[in-house]
Order: sequence, then structure tokens, then C-alpha cells
Amino acid sequence: MEKILILILVYGLILTGIAGTFLPFLPGPPLIFLSALLYHYFIGFVHPPVRTLLPLGILTLLAMSVEWFLPLMGAKKWGSSRGGLIGAGIGFLVFTFLFPPFGGIPGVFLGALLGELLVKRKLKPSLHAGMGAVIGYGGGIILKLLFSLLMLYFLLKEILLS
Repeated sequence: MEKILILILVYGLILTGIAGTFLPFLPGPPLIFLSALLYHYFIGFVHPPVRTLLPLGILTLLAMSVEWFLPLMGAKKWGSSRGGLIGAGIGFLVFTFLFPPFGGIPGVFLGALLGELLVKRKLKPSLHAGMGAVIGYGGGIILKLLFSLLMLYFLLKEILLS
């Protein structure tokens, strides 16, 4: 009975983690990693834990990194200045908090746009910086999803072997 409850918790965390790939207020990959830790602690892996937990930990760090850095890289690639980058970061945080779950997209756009306009740039380059931030944000979501699915593969493979 205890094993069934642990499995329900683990699978619930996995599903919540996958949802967190798209919803910025849920830490998706860390929840998937937490499910692996719980499974290992209460049930155990067939292989040594380092064989599963190390790749999952690395993938968690990578997934969380792309979520933060790709919008900034996209804005920079599309011509953003430091003001636009700071604005994109602030816009992401504020809009994600105020308008969950989809505040990140308008947040990075408006943040980069306003940040650029504040440093006395013209509208067209400011719009480009905003679009770059949105493209980077979308790329971050896609990469985070790929990392999460890879994590899911490693974890489910280990669970199914148990």
C-alpha cells in the first residue's frame, strides 16, 4: 500500500513538473527531479542512484538556465541594449506574478520595449528588442520542454525497470 501511495505522489509530481514546463510559476524540472529523489528514497532504483540522479540533476540545471537566459539572449541578438535586457527581466518577473500563467510573454516584450524606450531609442529598434525577447522566451519554453521530456525518459525507464 505504501508503494502505491509513493507512486501516486511521484507520478503526480511528474505531471505537475510537465505542466510547469509551460506555466512559469511552477518549477517544472525541479519537480520532476524531486519525484526522482522521492522514488529513490522510498523505493529505490535498479541502477546506482548516480546513474539516474546525476543526469536528472544536470538536465534540471540546464532547463532552468535556458528559461532565464534565452529571452535575454533573444533580445540581445535582435539589438537590445542593457536597458532592454533589464526591462525584459523585470517585465518577466512582474507580469508572471501579476498575470499567471501567461504573463511571461507580454512581460518580456513590454519590459524590453519599455527598457529600450527609456534609454532614448526609437520605436522600431525597441520593438525589435521586444520581439527578440519573445522569440527567446519561446525558445526557452521549447528547450525546457525537451529537457523535461528527457528527464521523464530517464526517470520512467528507471521506474519501469524496478
